[in-house]
Amino acid sequence: MSYDARIAAFRADIGSLNNASMLDRWYYSGDCAGLQHQAEAQLRREVSDQFSVSIRDILIVGSARLGFTIVQKPQRPTFSHFGNSDIDVAIISKTLFNKYWQLALSHWEDHSDWRKAEQFRLYLFRGWLRPDMLPTGSGFAASDEWFDFFRGLQASGLYGGYKINAGIYYDETFLERYIHSSLDKCRRFIEDKI
Repeated sequence: MSYDARIAAFRADIGSLNNASMLDRWYYSGDCAGLQHQAEAQLRREVSDQFSVSIRDILIVGSARLGFTIVQKPQRPTFSHFGNSDIDVAIISKTLFNKYWQLALSHWEDHSDWRKAEQFRLYLFRGWLRPDMLPTGSGFAASDEWFDFFRGLQASGLYGGYKINAGIYYDETFLERYIHSSLDKCRRFIEDKI
């Protein structure tokens, strides 16, 4: 299905379906627009193996999943086609979430140089651990290991050369709340344009 056809189908669905049905139709089933089926499965397996998380708890989300963005971003208006974007991966794991949270807490107790600590805490409050908010530098090896892994996936060329980002969600409830918020913003965008 072309990007324009996907956008038209999405717009029709978002006007008639609730958020749970949108999640089922557009995130939990169907194809991933930014990756062919085998590449999506391979990417999910590589992330699963790296972090010892079930492949069922690894999802491709965002514009790579849908084929377009649903919330305006800098220089990317709503309904921009996937292309000059990145692949966003959601990892749902209490164990991994707690591991990185504890590493970050230990770092915070011993260092005062964590520039993004306040932003990290805001996302943590939402049940989402954003690795780009983790401490950086030689005092926090877990951050380097994280980004080295994802840069390696991009460099492999197996996933179209796109930058690959990932976030860790405490459980699916927090991921769904985040997606619901994006769906609600998209609905408001559509209503404002009518």
